[in-house]
Amino acid sequence: MNTFLKNILFTTGLLSSLTLFGQNSRDAAKEEQIELQLKSIDSTVVAIFKQGTSAMDEGNLALADSLYTLVLAKAPDFDPLLRRLGAIRAELGNPYGGIKLCEKAVQINKSAYNLLALANCYYHYEGYKDPDKALNLLIEAQSLPNGNDIDILALKGQIQLEQNNPDGFRNTTHTMQQLYPAEMLTHYYLAIEAANDKKWSTAESEILLAKQLGLQEEAVQDFLDSGVGSRVARKKYAIGLVWVVIAWAAGILLLFIVGKALSNITLKSIENGLLSDGYNRTGNSLRSLYKSLINIGGVYYYISLPIIILLVIA
Repeated sequence: MNTFLKNILFTTGLLSSLTLFGQNSRDAAKEEQIELQLKSIDSTVVAIFKQGTSAMDEGNLALADSLYTLVLAKAPDFDPLLRRLGAIRAELGNPYGGIKLCEKAVQINKSAYNLLALANCYYHYEGYKDPDKALNLLIEAQSLPNGNDIDILALKGQIQLEQNNPDGFRNTTHTMQQLYPAEMLTHYYLAIEAANDKKWSTAESEILLAKQLGLQEEAVQDFLDSGVGSRVARKKYAIGLVWVVIAWAAGILLLFIVGKALSNITLKSIENGLLSDGYNRTGNSLRSLYKSLINIGGVYYYISLPIIILLVIA
């Protein structure tokens, strides 16, 4: 596996809670449709369901479990509830129970979101982890309505990253870029892709953009510490050194040109007898210019020493 990919695999795990529990952003229109569906089954539990969703989004999974369980008693075949409760119970330490609930949701309704919930279970939990199965579920989900939801693409990309499949990861990332150009996850994945391609400056700019869009500070710092930050710093140093050398070389060239011009003027002045006793003003001017040039050259010599040392070291 690519060394850089090894360094950042653990960082992608920091995003799991975003896709598992809807903290990335919950679509209000889709949520309203889910609530209307529940209302048609039993309107008395809609408020409890909404409270459970709020608790889940806030990270209070124990409370969400309790509230959703109350709804489950009244609507045992409501598949959005089954997948959410399955994800919660798996995260709370009962992956077997979580998988069973997600599998039931898929049996009732093989939707993209239900397949995503089941794929999450098969990807995240030890003892049940099966990335290949999770990836196949996601591929199947993509063939269904809402199959290109960003959470589905994000988990697919994460699995491809872990399986050292850079081409697959690149394709997934580009799909995210086309469909979700302003999403945090998109720019996070673009940063990973750029780093894998050794485009360090692009990687840095993308991860900082992801930070502006809500990526955790810990994930940003881990990404930069994985080698991106140091490589960008070295590149900036190298570019700065190049400009210093160019300016230094331009200074040497300028000194040479001025010195050459003074020599030509002096020779012509001698040939034309302008430096005879009658023309001391010209001689004094040339001597003054030579003195200034020699002084500048002396200062430039000391300025050149550290530059030459840097060039030798580099």
